[in-house]
Amino acid sequence: MIKQDWLDYFEAVNGRSATEAEIAQALAAGEFQEEQAAQEASQFVGAPVAPDQASAGFVAAPVAPEEAASQFATAPEAPVQEAPQFAAAPEAPVAAAPEAPVQEAPQYTAAPDAPAQEAPQFTAAPEAQTFGAQPNSFQQAPQQQPQPGFGQPAPGQAPGQGFQQVPYPGQPQPGQAYYAQPAQSNAFGQAMKGFWSWFVSALVRPTVETQPRVLNGILHYVLTAFILSLSLFFVASAFPYAEVGFTAYLLIVIVTFFTIYVTQLTGFLVRNLVLQDKEYTYKRSFDEFARLSIYALPASLIVLIFSLVKYFEGFIFLRSLIFVLYFLGLLYTVYQGLNRTKFKADKFLLLLASSAVILVIFTIVGIIDRRILEQVSIYIASFF
Repeated sequence: MIKQDWLDYFEAVNGRSATEAEIAQALAAGEFQEEQAAQEASQFVGAPVAPDQASAGFVAAPVAPEEAASQFATAPEAPVQEAPQFAAAPEAPVAAAPEAPVQEAPQYTAAPDAPAQEAPQFTAAPEAQTFGAQPNSFQQAPQQQPQPGFGQPAPGQAPGQGFQQVPYPGQPQPGQAYYAQPAQSNAFGQAMKGFWSWFVSALVRPTVETQPRVLNGILHYVLTAFILSLSLFFVASAFPYAEVGFTAYLLIVIVTFFTIYVTQLTGFLVRNLVLQDKEYTYKRSFDEFARLSIYALPASLIVLIFSLVKYFEGFIFLRSLIFVLYFLGLLYTVYQGLNRTKFKADKFLLLLASSAVILVIFTIVGIIDRRILEQVSIYIASFF
């Protein structure tokens, strides 16, 4: 490549003219050659010769032998660059390419029946086109796009953007607005914070009607049932003849969760189906019944402490108190349903019907619980 071609290529790629320092650096790196070297390379255009002359390795131009020898002697003064690649094309006629590009030597095709000896000045590269060159010539490698360096922008990049650093992962892109995102709080922490606020509000005013929060009612139900099941398991394990183990604990957990859930479900069935209070939905029943039985949770914690220290008298009293608290919450649910019922019947008759439904449901639940707990301990089964 001559200097003018390199300057045009540099201006097309970078969008500006090359400086003197960049031209000198490209010349030292062998990216182009001077005008004189290019002219000397063009003088070695040979005419086709007979096959018996192919052993010389070069086909000389139509000049005197002395001139050809002198020209080959002065060839090493050319800039040292990579030599063009040569490969034999079998059964092709000998043809010269006088109109090859300036930076490349003319193309030659070797005769098929030429002697096998090759000139030592050439290095044959497989699967490449054949070019003639000077003695001690250079091999020209495929040209690559210049890598962007200091002061040179990458291809397709506007001038002045060569010194921009690639952002790290998570770092905003150049020219992109940066918005600081607030740290997201933990979902579990938010749920517990909301439950604590709801719990304190229910302790102060259990009957106040607020926006129903089903999650708070479910958390109250699960915590109370879990603590009571632990208390019953510790009491059952205190007796020597009780069959306590994982199976016994699992049965106690099933009975405790089942009994508390049926109590809440009974209030919903009586108020929604018997008294026809359609505003009292199933999701709303979790929140309101949990507020009415809010004192059962701290009482269950005290029961757990009594069961750990094996204070059975206090355990029996507080266990009975918890059942009373749940029953009072159920009665208040029925009372609210009587005040909002759509039936025109007498409220006392509606109360009798509601009480009958409650009595039937709790009789069935008591029988089921007793049969299950008899497999654990007769003493624990007597509680139901």
